[in-house]
Amino acid sequence: MKEKKFLKYLALILVFVLIVSVSFLADTVSASTPLTVEQAINNQGLNNQTVRGYIIGTVGNGPQLVTSGHVDTNLMLASNQNETDVAKMLPVQLPKTAVRTAWNLKDHPENLGKQVDVTGNLTPYFSAPGLKNTSSIVEVETGDPPSNPDDPPASVLTIAEARLVTGTTVFETSGIVTFIDKQNLTIQDATAGIVARISAVNPDIKLGDQLQVKGTPGSFKGLQQINVSEYAVKSSDNALPEAQKVSLADLLADNKAYESERVLLENLTVKEEKYTNSPSFTDGTNEIASYKIPVDTLKNGDKVNLIAISSYFNAPQLRVAKAEDITLLTGGDTGDPGNPPASELTIAEGRLETGSYTTSGIVTMVDGQSITIQDDTAGIVLRLRNYDGSIKLGDLIEATGTNGDYRGLLQLNETSYSVKSSGNPLPAAQEITLDNYLADAENYESERIKIKNATLVTLNTTGNSLLTADGTQINIYKIPAGEYQAGNIVNVTAIAAQYRDTYQLRVADASHVEIVDEQTLEDKIFTTDLPDPITEQDILDFQTSEGITKIYNVKEAAALKDEAGKGIYVIGVVTYSYSGGSSLIIQDIIEDNNGRQIFGYQIYGPTEEVQPGDIVLAKGNAVLYYGLPELSNVESMKTVGSAAVFEPQEITVQDIVAYGDQFVNEYVLFKDLELPVYDGGSG
Repeated sequence: MKEKKFLKYLALILVFVLIVSVSFLADTVSASTPLTVEQAINNQGLNNQTVRGYIIGTVGNGPQLVTSGHVDTNLMLASNQNETDVAKMLPVQLPKTAVRTAWNLKDHPENLGKQVDVTGNLTPYFSAPGLKNTSSIVEVETGDPPSNPDDPPASVLTIAEARLVTGTTVFETSGIVTFIDKQNLTIQDATAGIVARISAVNPDIKLGDQLQVKGTPGSFKGLQQINVSEYAVKSSDNALPEAQKVSLADLLADNKAYESERVLLENLTVKEEKYTNSPSFTDGTNEIASYKIPVDTLKNGDKVNLIAISSYFNAPQLRVAKAEDITLLTGGDTGDPGNPPASELTIAEGRLETGSYTTSGIVTMVDGQSITIQDDTAGIVLRLRNYDGSIKLGDLIEATGTNGDYRGLLQLNETSYSVKSSGNPLPAAQEITLDNYLADAENYESERIKIKNATLVTLNTTGNSLLTADGTQINIYKIPAGEYQAGNIVNVTAIAAQYRDTYQLRVADASHVEIVDEQTLEDKIFTTDLPDPITEQDILDFQTSEGITKIYNVKEAAALKDEAGKGIYVIGVVTYSYSGGSSLIIQDIIEDNNGRQIFGYQIYGPTEEVQPGDIVLAKGNAVLYYGLPELSNVESMKTVGSAAVFEPQEITVQDIVAYGDQFVNEYVLFKDLELPVYDGGSG
């Protein structure tokens, strides 16, 4: 559902901000005074706010300011270009829209240092005051001198020519607005039609306006579009292009030839579908879907003529601009053309609403009165006031309510709901790596995702179960009981969730956890091919030469404590020292039924200076110090030989999380660590 994210953060921009470009846009519209970064920090909880500041970098965990090695998912904003105090900075989320494409520092380092107006919702981000659901970013005009008047203006292509442009080529075209869906405007000229995708669109634009646009080629769910960077309304109240009469069979056979153009279809029969105001139409042989038509009175079996935009969303579909574009041949009334009934919102649109709205989706998770639903655009938690326990996965629910926040998770607090149908297939889970999900978790909230080849480290059906993959970890909360065990390698399909500042997963059904490898935590043994530096015969020889009844190897010594551990001798190869030499790690290779493994042991308070590679024999008391095996109260220690120096064992974070008990007192090396910012020792 990558492309669906283009819909996820659509917002109606209340203030139209337009920057004059060279010989392209003739007028600008003044905006209300934007907030400063400081005002934004102090006024969290407000939606559709515009904040002015300088782009000074990106955001890292902490949060912290990142000035190099940028990600493409966020920006850091400040009122001062040279700001160093993180408390005076505003983390800004870049959702998966044209805003991210145009403004992320990973792909556009030239944006660093620009003064911009950023519009979005003031809400915590990276556990600090922030701005999320960013709907537009506009560079603040600095009064740069105009371009050379002798420079020739860029040529304006016909839409048919524009549809042939590929890659990242910037081009201009112009057409009459024939359909408006928030930030997606369909325009058409005498040659063709196309969708203009405008992140910061003027809500006053109307059908019949002539719109000149500048941008780059794009596509969404198979529908060709222009990702617009600049636009201007050249005239208004123009006649819409005449609709081309075409049969449904011909339209489906050559859909691209009619894409984004007005077409007239006659004598079609209505087929009601699961989504409100989105029926299918058939000629008896062929069938085409529609989406959110501006009437709600059509019934199954009604005969109609209709003028529509030939569109596409993974398959051909129709979009109807006005109620009067539907002519009812038999049946009821299509409603008052001047006052078309309101249609429900997609979940992506609903997530941005500040008032009451209606939406619908398939149930993907049931947790008491908290029901997660998802449609083709997004997901959301539906919080029910009263619940009788009858809702099931796959139910299609229509609900009305207002948005709220519960511990960082957006939810729709319903005022009414109904189950429209049951047994529907669940939305396809988006396959993603765990680290990529965590880097962009907000964009997947309440949606189904799939993490493959992960280790189920712990299993707790009433609390948190730890899942790790590629050195990254996350908790699954209240995983349902299944055949899987701790240590299994699994593919997990789950709901992306959040509790306070922590992202987590929710698994709706045990069947959503697929066992890839039935290993358990005890199954994986870290063996080695290195030669044994101290064999059993070596130990017997030392016992004879030193006149000692029993010398313990490091594995045996680690198992001793209390009376059994007093006054023992232990032997091993010096590997590492720390705490100024007061703690010494010795290792050995010991073979048992599981193979040859490295084992380690700690000597606290060694009495002699030694070097890595020395074979040492020490006497003292074997104890457990806060659970850590060690030899303390050392009475004597001597070097009795030498061996090859142990190199550190290279392991992953996942290894240490899953099998940490196998590495106690051993010398290891991590290469996949990402250290947090040092907090100065404050914890």
